[in-house]
Amino acid sequence: MAIRFSAKDQPAAPAATAKPAVAPKADEPVATDLFKSWPGRRPRRNSALPRNADRDPVAPGLLALAAAADFSPLEQGAGAALFDCQACGACCSYSAEWPRFSTEDDAQLDRIPQKFVAADESGMRCDGVRCSALSGEVGKHTACGIYDVRPDVCRACMPGGDDCLMAREAHGLPP
Repeated sequence: MAIRFSAKDQPAAPAATAKPAVAPKADEPVATDLFKSWPGRRPRRNSALPRNADRDPVAPGLLALAAAADFSPLEQGAGAALFDCQACGACCSYSAEWPRFSTEDDAQLDRIPQKFVAADESGMRCDGVRCSALSGEVGKHTACGIYDVRPDVCRACMPGGDDCLMAREAHGLPP
């Protein structure tokens, strides 16, 4: 049986000079739920996430952090904005000449699925001006089908940079 405290009964934080707590005797109840019962000490689980969302051994808490994140443009410093690339995609559908291979080594290029590579192997295959690896609707929600292995030119296009702003303007998106 666990001891539960109400908010008014919460024990005060021990003073720096207080003696260490004595371990309970075998027949005494242990306040195992004490930590859980303190208001504000344990965040409530977001019901939109799977129960084991925070149990990823590689990055615990990452899913909860992502779910709580606000991906709207933020102001930074002297008017520079941060953009959510997954709500844009303008740079990936700006010019068929843009996604060219230049500084990649053979090992990097071999990781890109052949169906996304241009016939002359000079860059990414494009459908008109749109990169074939881009899915979704530009300015709404987009995703890169090869994000982890994307070419260097794609990695160099920084959110809010000159290339980004030029592509956004071409699609009628706000700067």
